[in-house]
Amino acid sequence: MSRDSSSGGGRVFSFLIAFTVLFVVVFGLGVFVGKRLSQQELKITKRFDEAPPEPSVAPVEEAPETEAEQISESPSPVVEEAGIESPHPAVPAAEDEEKEVEKKNIEKEADAVKEIKEAAAPEKTDTAAPAKPDERLAEITREIERELDKKTAGKKNEAETAKSTLPEVDPDGVYTVQIGSFQDQKQANSLASALQSKGYPVFIKSMASPDNKNWYRVRVGTFGNIEAAKAYGESLKKSEPIVKLVFITVNN
Repeated sequence: MSRDSSSGGGRVFSFLIAFTVLFVVVFGLGVFVGKRLSQQELKITKRFDEAPPEPSVAPVEEAPETEAEQISESPSPVVEEAGIESPHPAVPAAEDEEKEVEKKNIEKEADAVKEIKEAAAPEKTDTAAPAKPDERLAEITREIERELDKKTAGKKNEAETAKSTLPEVDPDGVYTVQIGSFQDQKQANSLASALQSKGYPVFIKSMASPDNKNWYRVRVGTFGNIEAAKAYGESLKKSEPIVKLVFITVNN
């Protein structure tokens, strides 16, 4: 029994030693591998972190200053003594010379334009002074009167022409042209006066009707036959717009 227990305890002890050795070996390998991997990762990280090299830029040479810039930048000498004068007179700048030349050219052009205008301008003529408002109004009134006179004369000429074409009136004729019949004597007189002023042989015949009312009949001329009276009435109606109708009747 003692041998079996001692042999079992030895086995356990040897198993523990073997397990410890194996654990140490495995742990050592893990540490070694981990260090190698961390070193590689550190190298890769450094490569990415390093900034790329900046491109080489060739130095730009500055252009040499021109003489005008050097003159403008150079400080003007200060004359310390007022009594010392410059041996050479000051030369006017180029801009002043250009302005002077341009001014002379402008003056020459202006003189040339003035001469052309004077040559092309017509000779002055004496113009009448503008009429005053009252004189102008009187002139307009005279023009209107002249136009009215012309129209009146034209109407008279037309009336005379029309009358010349009318048949002749027979003072002893029994037929007449009646152009209106009115109960109001004023209307009859108005129509008769309008035609009498133009030279027509107009007269008014007053007659009483069966109901004792007076009628004023406006008639024009007397004729020996009914045909002459009809012709006269038709011509009178065409030449005088105020004559609306004609009626041939016996003058009794």
